[in-house]
Amino acid sequence: MSATHGADLARAQRLLALKRTGEALAIVTVVLSSQPDDPAALRLAARCQSALGSNAEALRTAKAAVAADPHSEHGYRILAEVLRRTKSHKAAAEAAAEAVRLAPEEWRAHLTQAQCLLRVDPNAALKAAERACELAPQSADTHYVRGAILRTLRKKEEARAAYRQALAINPQHAQAHGALAILDQSRWGWGGSLRGFRRALSIDPQQRTLRLNLESVILRRLWRLGWLAVIGMQIVSGSAESSSGHEVRVTAVVADAVLVAATWALLWPNRRDLGVFGWRLVRTDRRALACESVVVGAVLLIAACAIAPSITNSGIYVGVWLAAELAVVLILFQLRAMARRVARNPEAL
Repeated sequence: MSATHGADLARAQRLLALKRTGEALAIVTVVLSSQPDDPAALRLAARCQSALGSNAEALRTAKAAVAADPHSEHGYRILAEVLRRTKSHKAAAEAAAEAVRLAPEEWRAHLTQAQCLLRVDPNAALKAAERACELAPQSADTHYVRGAILRTLRKKEEARAAYRQALAINPQHAQAHGALAILDQSRWGWGGSLRGFRRALSIDPQQRTLRLNLESVILRRLWRLGWLAVIGMQIVSGSAESSSGHEVRVTAVVADAVLVAATWALLWPNRRDLGVFGWRLVRTDRRALACESVVVGAVLLIAACAIAPSITNSGIYVGVWLAAELAVVLILFQLRAMARRVARNPEAL
């Protein structure tokens, strides 16, 4: 390889690290046009293609890189990573095992093997991750991957400790923040979960999986707000039957205040990621639209009671109220799957 091509590949490597993947691939393509069998260029091209989602091209390029330099663990490691992205887990594990055979003291080979074995044999994956941690104890990635495997094995507290170790080494590790947020979600630590996903997104705003996780938590809480709205409507309805107009007004005001405050506390802190009052999420997800519509409708009906308690004696109003309650309950039951939705694991594995 000429010095010029070496400099070009180094520049492409830096661009890839900055996630300017298209620019990096363009540079590597120029290098390959004059040196089509250069293994370093082929390896870098495969990484770029994989990052851009061109898995079929990445697989062909990774195989060409291995053929060009069959004694390089790096080539087998990249091939394993590409195969894992295509969900060819067994073939990925075999390629990673060859990388470990070629370079048994290379921690990246053991880390890749751990990632590839996760869907094949989690216990063997944990051993590979622990070996990677032994070889590179100051790498945040090794501890993060070990934590992800422990979480798969349902060893949540050990996973939490591993994620925290990763963050102690690199406080800007977005995936570790996201993984801790998922664990907080499973502990009903809603506030901590939302803060964790927001923190991770502030570090890596392009990470789509982190955004999906944040939206998952918001959707769950919106669904619960819908049931809170049902409870508020029931309380106000009950007070209208047995209390004076003043008591109905007070009950309605308190119920509306609780609903508005709970909705504001959920959506306002997340306005940067979801838009003001979640309008971006509402535009793209009908479930969010349904839940917000339920809460807004309940707030308006309860507000009508607060403004004019006497209307609760109107047959038309009572009919509208009962129809609204029935519609709300049906909508929430239709969306009950949101309460069981599991947030996705960040895509390092």
